[in-house]
Amino acid sequence: MKNDNKSSEVKKALSSLGVFQNKPGELEKVMMMLDQQKLLHYSSGGEVQLFSTAGRVLYTLMGDPTMTVRSLAVYLNLSENMIERTLKSLMTEGLITKTKHDRKNVYSFNKEIIKNHPDIQRLETIITLLNILESSEEEPF
Repeated sequence: MKNDNKSSEVKKALSSLGVFQNKPGELEKVMMMLDQQKLLHYSSGGEVQLFSTAGRVLYTLMGDPTMTVRSLAVYLNLSENMIERTLKSLMTEGLITKTKHDRKNVYSFNKEIIKNHPDIQRLETIITLLNILESSEEEPF
């Protein structure tokens, strides 16, 4: 939730500049670009975190396996210590491996362990159920 406040403060500060006054949608594009560049976590809607810390770190690393502990901490609004502990647990469980490449950590993923993880299996079940619900809403009784 702290990060939502940070992103709303940035959005407020940018809008107060008046640059986006006559350009509807441009501020949202800038905020989404900041999110894509992993500089600021941003979602245009109210957001409840459904992933645990480990899931959020794993998901973020899948998007950019070269992120540093510091950049993960800033992006996810967590302490570097928490990121380090989370990375260690992900490595212990065999979900990720860390290798050095030109003095930089690069993370790789064990796709089989991730695909067969109970949480991923539950998520696939939820997606299947959502698809069934969606298709049943389209068909009139």
